[in-house]
Amino acid sequence: MAVEAAAKAKGMTMKQVICHALKAAGVPIAEADLEDRTPRRR
Repeated sequence: MAVEAAAKAKGMTMKQVICHALKAAGVPIAEADLEDRTPRRR
C-alpha cells in the first residue's frame, strides 16, 4: 500500500500522512490529528 510505505519512509503514522495531505489540499485539520498519538508500550 502506497500510504503505508510513505508513512514508514517518513517515520509517521498512516493517519498523519493522510491528514498532512488533506491539510496541503486546503482541508481544515485539527493540529492534534497531525501528531503521533499512538499509545506506547511500557
